[in-house]
This record gives sequence, structure tokens and C-alpha cells, in this order.
Amino acid sequence: MPSFPRSPEDLLDHVNAALPIDDIVGWLTDAYPNASEQEVMAMLQKVYQSDYDINPSGPSRRYDIEDKTWDAFPQRVAKKS
Repeated sequence: MPSFPRSPEDLLDHVNAALPIDDIVGWLTDAYPNASEQEVMAMLQKVYQSDYDINPSGPSRRYDIEDKTWDAFPQRVAKKS
């Protein structure tokens, strides 16, 4: 997998193929392990701006992204019903 999708459409195609995703940040860091913090933020923004149901899915957890640690609540991404 590349470190970052070639285009927003490539990202959304990849997301759509994996739906439902129970933890979008965890999924992005697994799918794009070499992505920078800025790239992960950009991918999250694209997902959040798209037409999905996005809801909290569990207790807060830690994500290691680049040389940083994020504390966040997992977000489940699914097709709109």
C-alpha cells in the first residue's frame, strides 16, 4: 500500500471496499502505515466530508502516528442508511 492515496477518489474507493470500518484512524494507519500525521489528518477530513454515517464506537485509545501519539475515541464509518 502506498504511504498516501494518489487521489481523494482512490482513498474513498479503498474506504468503500472496507466498509463498515469500526475504527477509522486505526484503519487508516494500518492501510497507510507510512503516512505522515498531516496525511492522516487530510484523509480523515476527506472521509468526514463524505456521505457516511460516522459514530463513536468504543472507549478512547492511543494511536502512534509518525513521532506523535494521539488519544481519541474510535469512530465507526458505515454507508448511510
